[in-house]
Amino acid sequence: MAKPSLPPSMVSAYKQYKQDTETVAGWLAEKSAQAGYASNIKQPRPEAKARRSAQGTTRKAQRSKTMKPVCIVRTAELVEMAKCIVKLRPKVILSRSMQVIWERTIRARREFSRWFRSKAATNVVLDEKHSHFASLLELALETLRPCYEIVKESKPTSQKKETDKGTPRPPVNNIFQHLKVEDLLSDEEVDQEDTTNITCAEAKPGSPRAQIDFDDPEAESEFLFAIWSFMQEVFAVRTYVASTWHLYASGSIELMQAAAITNLAVDLVRKAEAELEASLQRPPAYPAARYPTGSLPFLIFKLHVVPSYQCKKAWDADLPMVFIICGCSICDVLLYIPWGMARTYIHILKEMPPTFPSLENEFRVRVPPFPSTRVCDPRLFHAQNPSQKAKSELSRILPNFSLLSLMLRGKFIEDEILHAARHILENRNCPIWVSLALQIQLDIQRVGTIKTIRAFQDLNQAFDVIKLRVEEHQKWYETHGVEIRWKWHDHLTRSLDGYGIWIKGKICSKSEVNDAGVEVPLMKDFPVTCGTMKTELHLEWHTLGLVHVNSTLQVPMLCHLYNALRIVAPQSPVWPDMELVIRNQNPEKIFVGGRPETLGQARNRFLLSSGVSITSLAKDSRGFRFRKNPAVRPYEQSPIAKNLFVRWQGQETRKIDEAAHRLQEHLFSRQYFEDLERHYYVAAGSPAQTPPQRTLSTLRTKMVRTLGRLSDSFAAEMPGLMFDYFSMERRCSAAFEHLAHAIWVMADGGVPSVTPVDHPAANALGLTIDIFNEAFSLQMMICCLESQKRTVNRAQRPAAAKRLKSMLPQFQNESGQVYLNALTHLRNGRIGEVLGKCAGLSENAAAARAFGPLSKWIENLVNEQKGDAELLKLRRVVGTKDYGICLFRPSSLEALYGPGKEQSWGSIVVAESVIKEAMLCRAANPVVYLAARLFLHQEKMTCGAGADSYGSSGLKAGDVKDLEREMTEYWFKGNPNTWEGHGQSQKEDWEKWEGIYGREGRLARK
Repeated sequence: MAKPSLPPSMVSAYKQYKQDTETVAGWLAEKSAQAGYASNIKQPRPEAKARRSAQGTTRKAQRSKTMKPVCIVRTAELVEMAKCIVKLRPKVILSRSMQVIWERTIRARREFSRWFRSKAATNVVLDEKHSHFASLLELALETLRPCYEIVKESKPTSQKKETDKGTPRPPVNNIFQHLKVEDLLSDEEVDQEDTTNITCAEAKPGSPRAQIDFDDPEAESEFLFAIWSFMQEVFAVRTYVASTWHLYASGSIELMQAAAITNLAVDLVRKAEAELEASLQRPPAYPAARYPTGSLPFLIFKLHVVPSYQCKKAWDADLPMVFIICGCSICDVLLYIPWGMARTYIHILKEMPPTFPSLENEFRVRVPPFPSTRVCDPRLFHAQNPSQKAKSELSRILPNFSLLSLMLRGKFIEDEILHAARHILENRNCPIWVSLALQIQLDIQRVGTIKTIRAFQDLNQAFDVIKLRVEEHQKWYETHGVEIRWKWHDHLTRSLDGYGIWIKGKICSKSEVNDAGVEVPLMKDFPVTCGTMKTELHLEWHTLGLVHVNSTLQVPMLCHLYNALRIVAPQSPVWPDMELVIRNQNPEKIFVGGRPETLGQARNRFLLSSGVSITSLAKDSRGFRFRKNPAVRPYEQSPIAKNLFVRWQGQETRKIDEAAHRLQEHLFSRQYFEDLERHYYVAAGSPAQTPPQRTLSTLRTKMVRTLGRLSDSFAAEMPGLMFDYFSMERRCSAAFEHLAHAIWVMADGGVPSVTPVDHPAANALGLTIDIFNEAFSLQMMICCLESQKRTVNRAQRPAAAKRLKSMLPQFQNESGQVYLNALTHLRNGRIGEVLGKCAGLSENAAAARAFGPLSKWIENLVNEQKGDAELLKLRRVVGTKDYGICLFRPSSLEALYGPGKEQSWGSIVVAESVIKEAMLCRAANPVVYLAARLFLHQEKMTCGAGADSYGSSGLKAGDVKDLEREMTEYWFKGNPNTWEGHGQSQKEDWEKWEGIYGREGRLARK
């Protein structure tokens, strides 16, 4: 099986095209050279750096995954090379795989030419320029037809084709019945050497490659093709995000899940934009200083609209205050509306700069409004469709979330929508990722027109839940008699007050126009901000709970004691909440190599996790020695939560993108893939083990696949992020109070008073060590009594028998017959026979006595139906969403409650059929994705009455509810595209582009 790896570039479509063209040109150059055609091939001049590093070429070649071009070929020579190859004898064979690569290259260019011809203004010269290279490739391939490799088709396949031709297609009754999808193999299956599928052919590692020398018109066409390919992938990301928010509005996914996907989507596009700029070959007419990356889609858009000289009124599209109202689909693909509005707003900012927060103005901020008089009148209509809805929406919200970005800057985690607004304010430019962020905000608002998006209500409910938990914990430690970690409780109160001011207060609010004097929260218009703040709220509660647990050590210590109890007394009750803690924190990490199976292993691994050196556990050790930096192995955040925490720690854009890059590596790693199945009971299925799935080609882009994996992983890790460690801490504190009380009673024979100095929470580690030592010594005592070695009997049995005598009431009367018989058997080395009649002498029977108080406490907890209290809380969080639903599948609950306890978890179990349906409610489902795309297209057209309007679209009905009913009817008939593809194996270096990333710092200004 091939190791999964994510290709180094996210600009996959254009990268694949460049590799294919270089492979085709290299094949032509190699074969034509064998036929004697080498006159016009130009060899590239070796660079000085390459000559200096010639000694390391062998080592570099081994590390290189792609073969560099070896020569340069002009486009005019392609057909001549093909003619020369056909004449060569013996006959040259054009392999089927090379033919597939060739056809894929032609198909990519032809698709762009057709799209450009249908979207651009009528211009025969432009059409010929964009189709010239594809025509040359087609002619060269047709010339090589005599060299085609003969591929025999199997008989069943031909019979099936004949049957299909004879079977008439039934009429289409709905928009999804004959959805065209592709049967695509996973990338791991493609990488296998014995594959026979040729639709995903790749060039062999040793195949030569050659660069193609384009003339100026062809170079410009190639330049526009690269932009078009990138914008197609950006549009796929946008549609995926819109589909995600549609699912959230339908109640199928969690708000935090939708916000995390949106933020990562913008991060991926920003990094891909930087890679596009790094790999783009600009013609001399388009320098980067004059045409930054964000304005490149506008070059295609200008070719699309009617030229100025053909209009009644002359205009210049390059002027910042000229805004063209366009109703065609190209406007959405190229993100012209958000880019054009941002360009106009940047022009306004130059005249009326915003007031940034500072110490002088007490962090009071101001941004200029968006006056309608500054925008060009909608007289320059195109396609007779004045779709002014997006323009009017952006005119209203652009100043609002620019203001909100400055108000929340430095106080809370910044989502990418507010980040885009702040980038406009501070850097006065609009890269592609900023345009995408603005368009996503518009799409979310359009989804809100058909389904209520309750993002702000969800944020309020989350705040109320966390506030209630903080109050419960505060009441507990105030009535507890002693405070152990008062700083953490004080931090909780202050943090909660900070959230309350912005969520419940009027700081972040605006006046409602329709109702004077009514304040409406400004964040209500920005669901991504609400979802990001909700994520931060839960993440901070989760992180502080782990910090508190790692400080008191009560939960980790009780975890080791509980596991040891289950070893020595398998019949003891199961504690489901503690089992979930062990699963969330990974048994391999908690117990230093997996759950132990014997008491000796449990004791040794507890000592190792507490900082004891491994050499101290040797047989000849003279005592415990600690490591150089001793510390108890801490409990950590779940992988996704850890990445979000690190990602939001820094304020620099590059730091955020580096964290996003590490998240990609993690999501595509084999280890994490296995952890999802083993620890989270997510039936993901390995890509090499799952059959090929029917999916859309747009869902197989690398950025979309990354978002799909984040969605699945975020939902799977719900038990780790939403688990209430403060509640678990209180329960474990009560357990240690009970243990301390029981130990003191057994040791002193009385009930001592509990003082603040002797409080068990201050000595959880000491109590755990005492219990382990007691249990281990009792176990060794039994082993000693059962030993047949005479030297051991004489040396250790008297002391062991004396200790066992003190534990058994039958031996307290020294004048009784039982005691006298024991002395007789002791002299003969047969004390085990007498003691076996009064007490069990099995290996774990005496050790279980030391864990008796813990077993009794857990039994009372289970009888009071509090052993699964945290699981019941998580079940209420899941509801009908897919967020954490796999936790409550039968196999998962059986592992938490133990076998034969179906009646205990029968009320919270989720049937496998329900889980299967919930897993289909995801944005990667082709049916859901297509519905979102049609919805965006319909929303685009409902604003006008021209040729591109809804009346001429050909759809059946004008009501969006009809689209929803059809989508719901066929919701579960599409197979989602999950867990296929590659993970990322190495990180590439990429430069910091100021135009894309901006100048860092809160007070950065131009």
